[in-house]
Amino acid sequence: MRTYEGLFVFDPSLSTEAVQEAIATVEGVITKREGRMIKRVDRGRINLGYEIKKKKDGFSHVLYFTITPTALTAIDYEIRLMSGIVKFSIFRCDEKDVPVAAEATPGQEG
Repeated sequence: MRTYEGLFVFDPSLSTEAVQEAIATVEGVITKREGRMIKRVDRGRINLGYEIKKKKDGFSHVLYFTITPTALTAIDYEIRLMSGIVKFSIFRCDEKDVPVAAEATPGQEG
């Protein structure tokens, strides 16, 4: 199992409840593939550096999780099929790179 950091930008036209449901769906996809959630960081509404899918901003969330590299390919495919996600990127990181609770922002789980 390796540790990954997933950056997700959700459609700004979604309600807060819809964004939370989309995050729960992403977490479900990860745990379905025997991954383990470590932490969720809500970065709130952000302005994008350039337009993506005709959107200039979105709701940003960072998810830290562990999963096998082979399962990562499968979750990448499933997440691409989801609606409501403007952009996402998944990066490999070390366990020490996961922020500690003192750096927490509102709306995160840990």
